[in-house]
Order: sequence, then structure tokens, then C-alpha cells
Amino acid sequence: MGIKEGWLGYDDAINLAIKKIQSGSECSDEMELAGLYCDEYDEIQGVLKKLVESEGGVDFYDVKIMWLRIILSWVFKNLSRFEKPSDIVEGLYEDFGYPDEIKHLVGYNNLSKIHERSDLLTLTPEEKLIVLWKEYLDCYIPLIS
Repeated sequence: MGIKEGWLGYDDAINLAIKKIQSGSECSDEMELAGLYCDEYDEIQGVLKKLVESEGGVDFYDVKIMWLRIILSWVFKNLSRFEKPSDIVEGLYEDFGYPDEIKHLVGYNNLSKIHERSDLLTLTPEEKLIVLWKEYLDCYIPLIS
């Protein structure tokens, strides 16, 4: 899913396979992927397809939400790279089909009405987003590891 959606490149998939092999994985498909070059598109797609099929029974929505959490975590750790983090969150909210899980992080969803906690009242909308975003990640990131 990550490659199809453009969140990862083939080189990312290969690097992940290499890391898994270095961590002790003996999966033949991962070994095959780790040995490919980034420009061997057809071969990479074939191995990735086998890896996806071997997972079987994984719910698409769960995978999608996991990717959302991973991306939100990465963006949060790299906030200094982004001029307006709220635009990133709003874009991800739309790209991922408006999941309720992050609805409260999106400004046009009446953020101020959803979370009127005394510790947030004096904060700007961007500052409020950062606090709520960190709380969201603190809640879900242990589930990603």
C-alpha cells in the first residue's frame, strides 16, 4: 500500500527488507527483495506482491490507519521542515478518507468546540494542534512498534 500510494519508493522497500534480514529474518521473499536494485521495477513489484499475499487476512482499513499513524509520527518528529503543520494534517485527513481517529486534529472540524480544555484555551490553533497531535501519538505509537 505504501508504494502504491506514493508514500514509499522502491528503494525504501529494499532498505526495509535489508534491515529485516539484518535483524534475523530468513524469509526468502525478503531476501530476494533485499538483493534487488531500485531500478528493477518488475522484479520488485513481483516480490512485493508475493509478500503482500503471504500476509493474508490483513484488514485494509487497519493497514491504512497504521500508515496514517506512521506518517503523522514522522511529520511530527520533523515539524521544523514544514511551514504550516495544520495543512499537512488536513491533507492527510483527506488523503486517508476522513478517518474519525484524527478528526479532532483538523481545524475545520471546529477544533475549539471539540477540545475546550483549560490548558488549551490560551493557545493558538497551531499550538493547540501540536498539543493534541502529541497526545494522539503518545496514545497510538506504542501500537506501531
